Amino acid sequence: MEEIKWVIKHFDELSALEYHRVLYLRTEIFVVEQNCPYQEVDHKDLVAYHVFGLNEQNELVAVARILPENVSYKEVSIGRVAVKKNYRGTGLADKLMDVTFSAIYQLFGKKNIRISAQEY
Repeated sequence: MEEIKWVIKHFDELSALEYHRVLYLRTEIFVVEQNCPYQEVDHKDLVAYHVFGLNEQNELVAVARILPENVSYKEVSIGRVAVKKNYRGTGLADKLMDVTFSAIYQLFGKKNIRISAQEY
């Protein structure tokens, strides 16, 4: 598998281009591919940490969102997890989750974590 660069940023640290790319991938997967028409952009992004992976061509290929305690749930939570279609089955999702869990431990310490996901 090619080298993936992992980035973890709070919303306030994201450039407009980075946030656009995150939203583009999430919308491509959740709204278009999975045909789940819902409000993808929400106020929770503003308080979230965004985890994303960039391939060697600097293309965004994986994303996840970390929400602090008491935003969606009483626990720190992980949601909006998505991997670009042509990277599925490569182990990238496992690596994304490893990076996301590590980020939570660094940011919040050892806490209970809730994972929010839809079945697809």
